[in-house]
Amino acid sequence: MNAQAIIYSSHAGHTQAYAQMLSAQLGIPTFPLSSCTLKENTEVVYLGWLRAGQVVGLSQALRRYTVLAIGVVGMSRLDQGRIARMKKKEGVTDGVYCFYLPGGFELSKTHGLNHFVMSIMSRTVAKSLKSKADKSPDDLETLEMFSEGKSLVGEENITQVVQRIKKL
Repeated sequence: MNAQAIIYSSHAGHTQAYAQMLSAQLGIPTFPLSSCTLKENTEVVYLGWLRAGQVVGLSQALRRYTVLAIGVVGMSRLDQGRIARMKKKEGVTDGVYCFYLPGGFELSKTHGLNHFVMSIMSRTVAKSLKSKADKSPDDLETLEMFSEGKSLVGEENITQVVQRIKKL
């Protein structure tokens, strides 16, 4: 493995938790992108959270560092389509390992404009899902996230990711 560090952007703590888990298992340090002082072009793994379909901080990380792997942390359990769209939009080459990790949603951990927007969205989505007659397991989980808050972060989600990063 050539990665020297894990760089991340996190808002509610889900991405930070994954960065710390990966750091412990890979034996490399982790730094928030906002305060990272590593030299330009250092080889890193980048983790970012999804906001309105964008991977927060990814463009900046790609400009500053040699990104060997990109982890996208979102609310749902799996979203491979988002990975393909992100790679195309950001011009990420096929040689960069990209993966998705389920984060969750906890309104109490958001702040600022994100809190305002997500409080409106969570009420709207929860109301819509509550009125839905046939709820899928994904619908029920989303309803729980927006109604009560729920984290999907867990060591079990990074097992394969760790093995793949070690091979970079």
